[in-house]
Amino acid sequence: MIKRLIALTAGLVLGFFVVLNLAFSDIFTWQDRLLSILIIYLTYGLAGLFLGLWDPRSILKNGLLLSLPAVAMLVVLMISEGRGALLWSGLYLLITLDAAFASLWAGSLIHRRSREKKEQRTDGSRQ
Repeated sequence: MIKRLIALTAGLVLGFFVVLNLAFSDIFTWQDRLLSILIIYLTYGLAGLFLGLWDPRSILKNGLLLSLPAVAMLVVLMISEGRGALLWSGLYLLITLDAAFASLWAGSLIHRRSREKKEQRTDGSRQ
């Protein structure tokens, strides 16, 4: 339960302070847009990696809790702003989902592999 609450809290904080803030920012150049995409990847990547290492069996649940707050905020933004916000908000939505789920999967994979290596070492020392 506490892991889900932490995932949801991280999703709300990152969704509001990172994704929604970048969606509302006055970004005019492609360099600034690229930097905003990189910031989303890094923040959601680190949060997802941490959650994947901490709770490797709940990728889908943690991925939804981590990314859905930002997705909901972006959908509201797209509806309220109309066609002008559709392209970049849609791109941010896809990036948020991709970064959250890919990093959760990577963290889970790292956790499983390190656990397998630890088990192999303990099995080798018993023989």
